[in-house]
Amino acid sequence: MTLLRRQHTKPGRSYTLAVLCIILVATLPAAGNLRTLAAAPPIALTVVAISVQQVDVSWKLDRTGLAGATSVQIQRDGMHLSTVDANTAHYTDAAVQPSMSYTYVAVVQDAAGQTLAQSAPGQIRTPALPETPDTTPPTPPEELGVMAHPGYVLLDWYYATDDSDVTAFLLRRNDQRLAVVPASTLKYIDTDIQPGTVYTYTVESIDTVGHHSPPETAPAITALAGPAPAMTAPGPSSGDRLSAPAVPSFMHNISSHLTRYPYLTDLVDRYVIINWATDRTSTDGAVKWGKVSSNGSCTPNTTVSASQVSINVNGVNEYQWNADLTLTPETQYCYRVYLDDTDLLGTDPSPRFWTQIPSGSSKPFSFAVFGDWGAVDGTDLDIDRANLMQQIAASGARFAVTTGDNGYPSGSQTNYGDLWQTGPDTSAIFGPSFWTVAGASMPLFPILGNHGLSRSDTYHPHLITWPQDKAVELSHGTYEIETYCCVNDSASARYPSGWYAFDAGTARFYVLDAAWADGNIGSASAYENDYAAHWTPSSAEYQWLERDLAAHPNALKFAFFHYPLYSANKHETSDTFLQGSNSLEGLLGRYDVAIAFNGHAHLYQRNRAAPGGVISYLTGGGGGKPEPIDGSCGTIGMYAIGWSSSGGSACGVDQPKEPGSAAEVFHFLLVTVNGGHVTVAPTNSQGSTFDVQTYTFGSVAATPTNTPTNTPTNTPANTPTNTPTNTATRTPTNIPPSNTPVSHSDTEPPSRPTNVTAIHDKENRITLSWSSSTDNIEVTGYIIRRDGKELATVNGNTLTYVDTSAELSTTYSYTVIAFDAAGNYSSPSAPAMVTTDTKVARDSLFFPIIVK
Repeated sequence: MTLLRRQHTKPGRSYTLAVLCIILVATLPAAGNLRTLAAAPPIALTVVAISVQQVDVSWKLDRTGLAGATSVQIQRDGMHLSTVDANTAHYTDAAVQPSMSYTYVAVVQDAAGQTLAQSAPGQIRTPALPETPDTTPPTPPEELGVMAHPGYVLLDWYYATDDSDVTAFLLRRNDQRLAVVPASTLKYIDTDIQPGTVYTYTVESIDTVGHHSPPETAPAITALAGPAPAMTAPGPSSGDRLSAPAVPSFMHNISSHLTRYPYLTDLVDRYVIINWATDRTSTDGAVKWGKVSSNGSCTPNTTVSASQVSINVNGVNEYQWNADLTLTPETQYCYRVYLDDTDLLGTDPSPRFWTQIPSGSSKPFSFAVFGDWGAVDGTDLDIDRANLMQQIAASGARFAVTTGDNGYPSGSQTNYGDLWQTGPDTSAIFGPSFWTVAGASMPLFPILGNHGLSRSDTYHPHLITWPQDKAVELSHGTYEIETYCCVNDSASARYPSGWYAFDAGTARFYVLDAAWADGNIGSASAYENDYAAHWTPSSAEYQWLERDLAAHPNALKFAFFHYPLYSANKHETSDTFLQGSNSLEGLLGRYDVAIAFNGHAHLYQRNRAAPGGVISYLTGGGGGKPEPIDGSCGTIGMYAIGWSSSGGSACGVDQPKEPGSAAEVFHFLLVTVNGGHVTVAPTNSQGSTFDVQTYTFGSVAATPTNTPTNTPTNTPANTPTNTPTNTATRTPTNIPPSNTPVSHSDTEPPSRPTNVTAIHDKENRITLSWSSSTDNIEVTGYIIRRDGKELATVNGNTLTYVDTSAELSTTYSYTVIAFDAAGNYSSPSAPAMVTTDTKVARDSLFFPIIVK
C-alpha cells in the first residue's frame, strides 16, 4: 500500500456522481407519513440527471386550475427546448454535456399561446465521465416489492451497483414508462391507478453513461379502491437535506481549506496514519503531534510532512492527505493538521487518541464493530445515522472495524463526500455529522464489501481513503488492485484485494476479503464467485489465513468479513459457500477463532456456532437502508431483528421482540476483551443496549471491574455493567490455562443418530426417518442435512422429516445430527442415499404405497 499511495501524488482526473435537485416533488412518502398541502402548486417539476448525456424532465399538472392547458413548453437556461402536448408528462433532454449545471422551467400554455402557469426552476448537474471506460451495465435493483393500499400502490426496493455509479431508476407499469427517479430514491407511490386493475411493475437501474440493467419485476398486484393521498410539500432545493442532522459547532471554527476532518487508520504496534482532505490551494501539508502529559496537557510540537493524492468529490477537485507517525504503544497523543502554515483546525481543540495496546498485554480494552454504513438520503433516517455515530464516538472503544460496504450506494468519493457538500448520496461518511464525529480519535479498519468493489476510478477509493500500510506489511497481507480472471465464466476484472491481521493485547484481528462485484456474475452467483476467488483451500487468501492462524496459536482471535455465514434475510441470505469444513467457516473453527463478524444484510443477528464452526454476528445496521427479517433463523440464529416499510421483524431461538422503529435497528457492537472474557454489547442509535452476551474463551482472568484507561470518565449509559453470561460458550483448546476454567454443566454430546432411511414415495417428496439418539440430559432436536447443507431442524421428539423440494432423476445424500440444550452436537449419521425416479414418482401419484 505504501507504493500505491506514493504513486498517487500526481494530480489526476476523478469521477463525480450525479446530483439531483427536485424543486417540487410529485412522489409521496410511505404509508402513515402522508401530509396534505393547503394549496398544491399548479405544476410540479422534477429533473433527474440520468447520465452524462441525458436529463429527464417530468411534471404533474393540477388540471382543476389549468382547464385550458393545451401545451407545455420546456426551457433550459432560459432558452426554448421543446413544446409538447399538455397530456405529455415528461421530456428527455439528450443534448447535455458531462459535468455541467443546467436549470429547467416548464411553462403551461393555452391554445392561444398564453402562459397559464410556470414551474419553479429545477437545477441539476450532470455526472462526469468515468475515469476509465464503463462498459458494464449496472445490476438490477435488489428486492423490489409492491404493496396495494386504498388509493395507491407503494413500490419499495434496495440499492443497485455499478463500476461507475448508478444515477437513476426507470419505473415501468404494464410495460409503459411510469417515472424516472434518482438513485438515492428507493421508493415510489403510484396514485394514478384504477381500482380492480391488475398492474405489473418493473424497475431498471441506469448508470453514469446510460447503460440500463435488466428489469427487476415485482409480482402482479390488484389496485384497491380508496381516496388517493394528496401531493406532498415541495421537496428540497439543490444541496439541502430533509431532516438533516444539525451542523456541529466546529464547522464555524475550522479553516475553509479543510474539506475532510482528520481521521485515523492503521493503528498497529507503534504506528498510526493521520488522514484528512483539503482544497488544492497548496501542495504542502503536515501534522504536528505531541504526547499528553501526566497532568492532561498536550502541545503538538513535532512536525511530520504529509503526502497527497488527487481526488474529485462531486465535481470538486481536492487533495487527500496522509501522514505516517511512529509513536510509543499504549500512549495518548494529540495532533493538529496544516496546509502550508495554516492550522486547519482553527480554534478547535487538538484531537486526542491512544496508540495500540502492545501485543501480549493483558490490559482490558474495547473495540467497536459496525457495517453497511455511510448512507444519506434526505429522510429522518439521517438523524438515526448521525445519532449512531455519536454513540460510537462516546463508547470508549479503542478502535473500530467495519464489516464492509463503506459508503452507499457505490463507495465513491462523492458518497464519502466532505465537510461542505450535501445532497442525496453525498458526504455520507465525511459529512460533519457522520464519521467526522468519531474518526479524529478512533482509528478505523474498514473491510471490502460488494458495494463499491467494482469501480472505474483510476485509483480505487477504498485503498486511498483507508490506508493500512503497517498492518498489511507486518502481517504479510494484501492491499492492492488485482486481476480476477474468468471466475465461473465471469469477465476478467481488476478489483481491490484486502486482507491482513493486527494485534491488540492478547487478541489478534483478521480483516478479510469475502465479497464479489454483483455486476460480474458469469455462470454462478456472487457468493459462489467469492468462494472460488478467495476461499478454496488453494486460494491465496485461504492459504495466507491458515498460515497466520497456525502461527498464532495462543491468541484470542476475531475475524471480520462481509458475506454472512448465517442470515435470516431472504435477499442477503446465508452464504452456504462459506459454510462447512472445507471453506472459511471450517477453517476458523479448526483454529479456534472466537467470534466472526459479518455484514451484507442490513440487520442484527447473533448466531451460535454450527458443528465445527464459529460464533458469528451479523452486524449490518450501520446506516444502509434497514432490511427485514423475512427468512428463517433456524436453530443457528439465536437473536435477529430487522426493519422495513412494513415495520419491525424478528426471529431467533431467544425470541427477541420486534423493534418499534428503524432507530432500534441502526446499531453497532461494543466488544470488550478482558482476559478470557469477551462481552458483546449491541447498542442502537438511541443509546440502548440489547442482547448483551458475555463469552468465556479458554482460561479466564479476573472478571473486569473497571473500563480501559482511555474510556472517558463520563461513561455513556450504553456501556454494559451487568452483563449476563452466555451459557452456550465454546472453549478453544489453543489458550493454555492459567486460572480455573469456567465450563458448562453439560459438555457431553448426544449419541450419533442411527438407522437413517430415505424413501422417494411421491413426486418431489422424500420421507426420512431415523432412530432416536441418547444424551446424558436430553436430546432437544435434530438437524437434517442434504448434500452437506442444512435443510431443516426438528425437535427432539420427532424422528421423521418430509423433504418436498426434491427434483426428479437426482441423487441425494441425507445425514442427521442430534443436539442438546447446551449446544452439544453429535457426529453426523451415516449418509442415507436415494435417487428420485420419474416412473416411481408418477405411479405413486395415482396408486397408494402400502407398507406393512
